Amino acid sequence: MPTNASKHIISFSDLAWDSVKVHENKQPGEDVATFPKAHEVGKYLQTYADKYIPSDSIRRGREVMSVSRRDGPGPEWMVTNRASTKSSNVVVDEFDHVIVASGFFATPEFPPILGSEHFDGLVIHSSQLRDVDNLLSQMRSGTKIVVIGGSMSGGEAAATLAFHVSSLRHQSATSVGAERLSVHHITPRPFWSVPPYVPLDPIADGASNPSPTFVPLDVVMADLSRRPGDQIRFAPSTTFAPEAAKMFHGALQSLIGSDQSALGDGALVVHKSVSGKPPWLIISTTHAEFVRSGDIKVLLGRATGIRGSTMMFQRGDGEAVELADVGIVVMATGFTPHPALSFLSPAIRETLGYDLGNHYDPIKLFNLGTMHPAIPSLGFVGFYRGPYFGVLEQQARFLGALWTKSLGEVPKEPPASVGDIEQRGQFPMGDYVGLMESFTAILGVERMPLSSKHSSREGPAIPARYPGKTVGTNSSAASEQAKACEAVVATLAQRSLFVAPAVFRALQGKWKVTREIRSAVPTYPSGILTGEANMYPRRPSDHGYAAEFLYTETGELVTAQGLRMAGSRSYVYRLSEFEPQAITVWFVKPESGSKEVDYLFHEMEVNHESRGKDHGGWGSGWRAKGSHHLCVEDHYDTEYWFRFHAIEIQEWGIGYTVKGPSKDYWTRATYVR
Repeated sequence: MPTNASKHIISFSDLAWDSVKVHENKQPGEDVATFPKAHEVGKYLQTYADKYIPSDSIRRGREVMSVSRRDGPGPEWMVTNRASTKSSNVVVDEFDHVIVASGFFATPEFPPILGSEHFDGLVIHSSQLRDVDNLLSQMRSGTKIVVIGGSMSGGEAAATLAFHVSSLRHQSATSVGAERLSVHHITPRPFWSVPPYVPLDPIADGASNPSPTFVPLDVVMADLSRRPGDQIRFAPSTTFAPEAAKMFHGALQSLIGSDQSALGDGALVVHKSVSGKPPWLIISTTHAEFVRSGDIKVLLGRATGIRGSTMMFQRGDGEAVELADVGIVVMATGFTPHPALSFLSPAIRETLGYDLGNHYDPIKLFNLGTMHPAIPSLGFVGFYRGPYFGVLEQQARFLGALWTKSLGEVPKEPPASVGDIEQRGQFPMGDYVGLMESFTAILGVERMPLSSKHSSREGPAIPARYPGKTVGTNSSAASEQAKACEAVVATLAQRSLFVAPAVFRALQGKWKVTREIRSAVPTYPSGILTGEANMYPRRPSDHGYAAEFLYTETGELVTAQGLRMAGSRSYVYRLSEFEPQAITVWFVKPESGSKEVDYLFHEMEVNHESRGKDHGGWGSGWRAKGSHHLCVEDHYDTEYWFRFHAIEIQEWGIGYTVKGPSKDYWTRATYVR
């Protein structure tokens, strides 16, 4: 599974992704995805450790049993540890300072559901959702898969399950029983379903831009120019003021282009009546389109119990609803952070204001989540929901400056206040830009511009723009910082770089198709075809591709002479894995039941020059040409257009020109939802 933040944000200031060798048979930086996979992030972290951290300063394979303070003279901290949970060889190490970097997501949280111990099916946590095919094969009974949870992991789990069900239905060898499976997502509130790539310029000349420039979501959200005022600072509160909530809702709606009323049965509609409440969102390539098609059925409410194979939940208005024939329940209910604090002595936890019943904000940390003034030699890095690499780096710098007494004045930023729990946001310290800017002010360093052609206030707040004070004397770190900034500048300069993945994502699902055929050869019919087309997601049938759709079309052709003929066709659409990504279209083998890939038809190439232009009244937006295809003696030339409204394709079209010894015709097909 890829990350939901881009490599530009998932990085430290002094190591560019272009310096990381992700693939054994390729050069550093080659074929690194914009949204890296987990093993690629692991390669990044290992490269960072090899470059900057002496190997003898890390002791792996040790379990920390307790951390306590010394009463008498000597180093203040005693860390009791052992080689493993079964080892009797206990060691006590002494230190002057301790940093807790044990992570916030310590143990899966399983809220109790009445009757779950007698459930006939399987119950797993979303963190266990790895081998989905194996999971589905263990489904002993039932036809429904229920996902419980309305945050990031809930959306990801529902989309992952719906994708695997779709793949089972539409791969070359259809799985028996796949048609009976359905995915149901129980969430207490509507949320914005946002894809990884969003338009940088959804509005042009006061209207919807039919050919926007697509960039990673976090590049847009971290853009410094979007923040008002001269100074950008983190507000120490976990709650949203109604006006701030309305602004955030508005920003998300401008990227999505609607209130999501067109998705499914309307369960994800974010009504104006709740615009003053904090917005919640998930980041997913496929979730929204699975909801639109009904492959994910969103149920607003809270699960209240299980009886046999029936899930019971309660809607927001108090109505009790039952969902029968459930075979699998996936608890996307987050994690409890408490085990990550269990090694701290009771006295330390009491000083930190430890609250066992609070999974959201269990301890009170000052100075942007780094320490408590009553225990200044104990620091915390990344102990909050959803920390970013840049913030981890800034927190570590702050603690280093604090303990070396290089801060001019020790700040006393209070812990984030909770206020009205109804206005509590999805992430207590989710203002990444505000945190980066506040630490910069505290540490007395300056934000760097992306390049000499950019002002300091332009572009995203990537970690490389916030180098440490030593960057001026560390040529290697300075080189990495410059390289990372150059990568972002190059990304923003390539206007069509992310059009292919944005188009591919938006093609998913059902379309109404109208195709006009005009033939100059009397033996080949002219006419109008109307019908339905579907883009079904499925697992790529070749490892060299990031995504794949099975395209199916059925319709009726009415010829110029009034004859009626039924017709159908199938293709496979693929999105290449590495950038610049491209969409290719493939024929299918007729003997495989129109599902197995045969050979290449053509590859789309985005036409940079004609974006947004209207060509003869037949569509505007992003345009593309298909590579020339020779079929025996017949020559096929293809053109595409895609008219966007924010993240969605409002309308798109394909045109073919075919010439050969016995063929001379053109077709123009238009697709709408």
